[in-house]
Amino acid sequence: MRFFKQRYRVKSLFKALVFAILPVSLGLALSFLLLHTYQGFAGTREYEKTYTTGGRDEGSVFFLNDRARAITGAAAVGAPGFIVPEGLTGEGQIVAVADSGLDLGRLDDLHPDLQSTPGKMPKVVMLKSWAGRSVPDDPDGHGTHMAATIAGTGAASGGQFQGIAPGASIYFQSILDADGKPAPPANLADLFWPAYAAGARVHVDGWGGGPNAYRESASQVDGFVRKYPDFLTIFGAGNSGPSPRTITDEANSKNALVVGASVLPRPALAPGSHTGLPADFSSRGPAGDGRIKPEIYAPGSSVVSARSRLTEGNLPGYPEYTRMQGTSMAAAVAGGGSALLMEYFKKNLELTTPSAALVKAALINGAIAMEGGPSERGFGIMDLAGTIIALKDGSFQFSDEWAGVAQGDEIVFKYTVKDESTPFKATLTWTDPAAEPGSAQTLVNDVNLIVETPGGSIYYGNHFLGKNAPDRINNVEQVVLSAPQAGEYTLRVSGATIRRNTVSGSIAPVQDYALVWGQTSTGGLLKEANGNSLTLEDGTTLESAETPVVNLVDETVAPADSGHLFPGALVYRTLERIYVVAGMWREAGAKAIKTAEGYILSELNPSKRLGGYLIAAENGITVNGEKISPDKLPQGVEVSGVINPFNQKLYQVRAAYTELEGVVSALLEEDGERKLFLGGGSEAYRISPEAVFSYEDNYVNAETVDLPFGTGALEELEEVLPGMPVRLHLAPSTGEVQYLAVKRQVALGTVSETSVAHGEIRLESGAVYRLLTGSPVKKDRKKASFSAIKPKDYVALMVLPDTGETIGMVAYSKVFYGKAVNFSEKTRTLDLLNDNGQYLSLNLPPEAVIYRWGARATKDAIAAGSRVRVTTDPGLKEVWRLDLAQTLHDRGRFSEYNAGTGRIATLEGKEYLVSGSTRFLKNGYPVEPEDLHAGEQLELEYAASIPTSGSVLISVNARASARPPELFV
Repeated sequence: MRFFKQRYRVKSLFKALVFAILPVSLGLALSFLLLHTYQGFAGTREYEKTYTTGGRDEGSVFFLNDRARAITGAAAVGAPGFIVPEGLTGEGQIVAVADSGLDLGRLDDLHPDLQSTPGKMPKVVMLKSWAGRSVPDDPDGHGTHMAATIAGTGAASGGQFQGIAPGASIYFQSILDADGKPAPPANLADLFWPAYAAGARVHVDGWGGGPNAYRESASQVDGFVRKYPDFLTIFGAGNSGPSPRTITDEANSKNALVVGASVLPRPALAPGSHTGLPADFSSRGPAGDGRIKPEIYAPGSSVVSARSRLTEGNLPGYPEYTRMQGTSMAAAVAGGGSALLMEYFKKNLELTTPSAALVKAALINGAIAMEGGPSERGFGIMDLAGTIIALKDGSFQFSDEWAGVAQGDEIVFKYTVKDESTPFKATLTWTDPAAEPGSAQTLVNDVNLIVETPGGSIYYGNHFLGKNAPDRINNVEQVVLSAPQAGEYTLRVSGATIRRNTVSGSIAPVQDYALVWGQTSTGGLLKEANGNSLTLEDGTTLESAETPVVNLVDETVAPADSGHLFPGALVYRTLERIYVVAGMWREAGAKAIKTAEGYILSELNPSKRLGGYLIAAENGITVNGEKISPDKLPQGVEVSGVINPFNQKLYQVRAAYTELEGVVSALLEEDGERKLFLGGGSEAYRISPEAVFSYEDNYVNAETVDLPFGTGALEELEEVLPGMPVRLHLAPSTGEVQYLAVKRQVALGTVSETSVAHGEIRLESGAVYRLLTGSPVKKDRKKASFSAIKPKDYVALMVLPDTGETIGMVAYSKVFYGKAVNFSEKTRTLDLLNDNGQYLSLNLPPEAVIYRWGARATKDAIAAGSRVRVTTDPGLKEVWRLDLAQTLHDRGRFSEYNAGTGRIATLEGKEYLVSGSTRFLKNGYPVEPEDLHAGEQLELEYAASIPTSGSVLISVNARASARPPELFV
């Protein structure tokens, strides 16, 4: 099984201190801060387990594993008065979950998000072990996270981390055995039937294993759903991506809805910001016999949900929650979404028994296409809002044909396209009889979808796969026309080959099916609202005077006027209405970070950090009324912006702050309120409970190679002492201090020689520093004397501004630079290639400190190819600290190299810093920077510098027609 858990232990943000105005040594205070900073503190833990099961085949079974509600449209669907009057919450629906366990395993003592609401159906209607475990508890956290993702109330977070269907109930089946290993029943009907008999019509399964083939488990799933065709089983595709043909045995089921994981962006915590792409880890199709699998994708990376109390969390400010990733999480999101859709069919469209095929067809037809459109890797990303809006306004029509179609028969449907700018889609699904395990081709009954346009063109189901001909392998067929011609369309459902009867009482073999067809409702992104006109990003203009507008802001219906229709909002439109959806983000203390995908705004306060947002490329930031680029944004200012629900990008970003500088004269606490005084003044500045404490380092000496990493700012401040020089940012809305930065003078570098007699140290840069008598020294995490410092040690020094004398020193024996190659969650092994070309495999223990771009990060931030600074134990066995830089790429034409400043310039007007680790190649051969010639084409790999002193080159690859320099041996 795979479990995705990041685990942290953090100290309190701020120790309440009461100081009188006392003569405190600034030097001692700052040396304490330096030492505390570079030692770091307890880190992250995430691990993966793989178990072999005794009762199922010979392979292994794996557990596959806030913003998901917005991306999928569940938040919009649940808002009263937006789509339906009362909103959809899944109330009355029971979703079965077969997974590890649930919290402590007791119905009378569950996580707050899974406790029942008085007067409602119990939140958890069943909690029992199906694998002989005495208590159905959750020592791994997977099942608790899954259940709350589906139906959690968000009670422990004031509703912030609600599940997709917070009104639904859970029928929980624990499949961990007594040894903590997953052991689903050998006959899956033993799992499905009790849930079905209890009223569950959705069954979510975040486990799977085996090869990409149609074997016993897939056949069992198909057999049960065929017997009970209103029972929708949902399986995660697997976590073996991104290679094709990597889905699990269970995901080969024809009748299950198989779900892949799309990206849920938390760009400051983990790479990936494009919600329209599959997550790298998500297994890809097609199925073993070539069928389209998975059918849909749902957000599955960085999903925040309830934490089992038997596990540790990884969100310091939200101890009841944890962040996980996997196609299990995507399956849970799809399970909650299916419950909402079933609720809509039953309550609003008065369908007593919607078939599983109908729910599948509707979700697939309403899915947002991924880049490149539908393909053998899937039909798109789940969009509940778009699907239900289209059903409500009649843009989508459907037929749940329990009577079915016989071989040779044809059933005809009509649809009139009036708007040529909206895509036309039709999706046919049917619950096919089970095939024999091991079958090379699994389709039993073959039904065809044929669409004829007003101009007479014919399209067969799944025409986008490359040939416009009848599909003979899939039991899901779709026709997509992105720019449909206006006029009447004819849809035909024909029985091609019906080998087995699926309809009771029918004389001839018949196959039941579901068909959903019509025009999608997604309109695009709002660029401007002016009077009655709404202009979209693609230039389309919509007139609110002609079509009613419904506006949703932060899950609340708002006036549809220019003061409440925000640029960046997501727009859905039908012939009946225009629906606008936007979220708002406000953060008291934020930081702009440059990434390969653009600038992100991240929360500075670690107790509030949820991953930040990517700023939309075309948007700058307005600060105190002035437009600036994101790189000019000061740290720790109050920001706000508009969030597009689907792409999760920030628009219309505004920031405001008041800045003060001075020296702390006193810090007091009165009646629970903290106040700070500057420079002996009488005015007190209130410190917000959410204030961020940091450092602003001035580098009096730093080797160029260190600039992308910085010192590693400590994000908790244990003490703020009188005498410290500080910078304050006050929030205009409250007048409170939101950001407090201690200003330090720092020197970083490698020791070339020492003089114990004089207490002096010389760095390889040539700079000399004298350690003041009595100043603290630490080496390799231990207190040390000055004599312990040796050449080649890496040191960080705190330097007095006026005299340049050192008042604190931290040294490490082993610090090197290089690239991350791979990190194995299972073995906690970090593979690296250092700048000398040496390949290293080191242990990354749970307590290792990880920094990314100068801010605390988790294991998730480690990406192959990342530029790293690694601090290890003296034996080079274990990583103590890992600093990750932002690696970027560029192209240009060489202009000149200035050896004096250590900079390379391009003809495009850009400059880059050269470090001792920068590699230069010409036509693949090593060269020196002096060997480059003006006009030569350059491929540049560089790291962004934390202090804004320039970009540091990692490698330069020049292309020239001239011969490379001769090599001599």
